[in-house]
Amino acid sequence: MWKERGKWYTVFIMTEARKRSLLATSVFIGSILGAGVFGLPYVFAQAGWLVGFLYLVVLGGFLLTLQLMNAEITIQTPGRKRLAGLAGAYLGPIGRYATTLLFFGMNWGVLIAYVILASGFLAEIFGWPASGNLLIYGLTFIAIEALLLLFPIRRAAHFELLIGGVLLTLFLVLILSGLPSLEPTNWITFAEAHLFTPYGVVLFALSGIGVMPEMHDVFGEKYEYRLPKAVLHGFFILFALYVFFTLAVIGVNGAVTTENALEAYAVALGPGMRAFGAIVGLLTIGSIFFMVAEQVKDTLTFDFFLHKRAAWFLALTVPTALFVFGVRDFISVISFTGSVFVALLACVILLIYERMRAGVCRRVKCFTVPKWVSVCIALVFLAGAAREIFLRFFV
Repeated sequence: MWKERGKWYTVFIMTEARKRSLLATSVFIGSILGAGVFGLPYVFAQAGWLVGFLYLVVLGGFLLTLQLMNAEITIQTPGRKRLAGLAGAYLGPIGRYATTLLFFGMNWGVLIAYVILASGFLAEIFGWPASGNLLIYGLTFIAIEALLLLFPIRRAAHFELLIGGVLLTLFLVLILSGLPSLEPTNWITFAEAHLFTPYGVVLFALSGIGVMPEMHDVFGEKYEYRLPKAVLHGFFILFALYVFFTLAVIGVNGAVTTENALEAYAVALGPGMRAFGAIVGLLTIGSIFFMVAEQVKDTLTFDFFLHKRAAWFLALTVPTALFVFGVRDFISVISFTGSVFVALLACVILLIYERMRAGVCRRVKCFTVPKWVSVCIALVFLAGAAREIFLRFFV
């Protein structure tokens, strides 16, 4: 009788489909919740919280649409292809090579940002924050992640579920701890000079472009129809977290919010929160680093047919080298990565989606987005990428 449909108690039964949905949602959250959340309060404080919130709503809507398109592409396309493989199948060899360069550029930018933050969090926990020791902390962090990366994705999904639940709880504790110290007037500032500052960081914080194949691996073909719903659940959880976290940090710190917002926020709440905040940050960064490195490794393995050990080594070599040779400016790294690499890869997904939709849908009715919506999203992202490149290299 417990398997009857339509009964109220069936909501509480953990079926295989619901279990996989929960795991896939945790993979989605774990692949996105990372360095970006710590940069958001800083850029929101620079431009004004309401301006930052508007960026979060508009760009979030664009990226949610993009993720649903990406889910549809993954469902409709046979085989176990990552983004570069999909680009090759739908856009040809040139599309494949261009996507490969953008994909690796984005993910290595993501990984180096996480190493920068992780070294700082380790310094907060263990002391010795001198630059030479930050290098040691960063390399130690990479070594630990390299060991975790040897585990298969199914085990990773269960790991992300555990870590995701812990992280959401810890972030909730941090947000609630700041309530007595809030200054609501900090939320209504506005600085015209920093009007465009949040753009790249928001894109970075919401991207997760390469996560869809890993989510599909969790579902398998039998339950793949639940993929879009897992995307929606994960996205709205992240959106709510970003809104309340930025409100809390800016409400406490105001204009003095630093680039690593969590560190300054924890200090403002008192000595006892400093180590706690660093631990929350380290767990968050460790979780997302693992999933992004997994995406890079899988792309090298399944799309470029490298041996798993060679793919594992190459996935970690570039961010390690960048960190060792002095790439340490956190906000610059995530802003450029979001504005350029994330935006251009988003345009690639739009092209793949339109090409897929022009063909015959293989299994179910295609997720339909009007073409003018795709054009508008592409124009915004291309304009943002052009602006970032111009300001970075020609001004």
